Amino acid sequence: GESLYMSLCVTCHPTEVYKGNVFLTWQGKTLGELMAFLQDKMPKNDPGSMTAEEYADVIAYLLKLNAMPAGTAPLSHDAKVLRGITIDIK
Repeated sequence: GESLYMSLCVTCHPTEVYKGNVFLTWQGKTLGELMAFLQDKMPKNDPGSMTAEEYADVIAYLLKLNAMPAGTAPLSHDAKVLRGITIDIK
C-alpha cells in the first residue's frame, strides 16, 4: 500500500496528516466504513477509480503508519469482512 499511497495520495495527503490525532477520528469505526469513505471520496480527481484491493492496500498502509498491529495475512478487500474489524487505537 505504501507505493500506491506515494503515487496517488501523498501529493494531497502527506503521510503525517494521517498519523496520530487525525486518525483518532476513526476510533470505534470499522475498516469497512473507512473503505466506503475512501471509495466514495478518493482519489479526489477520480473517486472510486481504484480496485477494492488497492483501497485495502492503502488502508493497510494507513494502519501501519499508526502503529496498528499487523495481521498474519494480507488485509481483506471484502467489504463484509472489513465491516467486522473495528478500529481500536490504544
